[in-house]
Amino acid sequence: MPKKRSQPRRPGTGGTPQQLQEGIDQADSLISRKRWIEARAILEPLDQRYPNRYDVLAGLSNIYFELNEYGRYLDVAMQLARLAPRNPDIALMLAGAYLSNIMPVLALRSFRQVLKRWPEHPRADDIQAEIAQLEGNIEAILASLGVEGEQGLEIAALHEEARAQLARSVDERRPEQPRHRRISPAAGQAQPARATVRPAQLRQA
Repeated sequence: MPKKRSQPRRPGTGGTPQQLQEGIDQADSLISRKRWIEARAILEPLDQRYPNRYDVLAGLSNIYFELNEYGRYLDVAMQLARLAPRNPDIALMLAGAYLSNIMPVLALRSFRQVLKRWPEHPRADDIQAEIAQLEGNIEAILASLGVEGEQGLEIAALHEEARAQLARSVDERRPEQPRHRRISPAAGQAQPARATVRPAQLRQA
């Protein structure tokens, strides 16, 4: 873990209401003890009442990552990327979230963007290795869609974005039910990417 340092005000936070701060502190305590379900029960209502709060979303990213709830993990990663577009670790987390959701074209595009914007990133070698692995499989992915080349990549990215939006819409309409189902390791691609930044590191960024 990186060393702690003084933290600037998080994007989208403004002042922090007492009830919100108390909830975040309580959830942080539960997260530190790996009591993911209880922490989620605190943070999800806070996210609804106080949307776009960096610390709430960072906590939820921890929870969804640990519970293998990769769809929700991606949704939170996208929100964090909008709140902090200049944070390379969040951009890297988003790339890994795409890969965890079996969206290799969006993952490849995002990993490339991270390396282009932050070529001196401490994990540049890991990112480059991830890019090389994805590039080795991309032709087969494009062929399955009947496209090729850079234009094919854009079409495939749109296809994955549409799939993500559809999955989000279905999830929002689904009745509340236990959400800590784990994805079988046999699924292979549905595992966190090697270059993914663990969400717990976001508070230290």
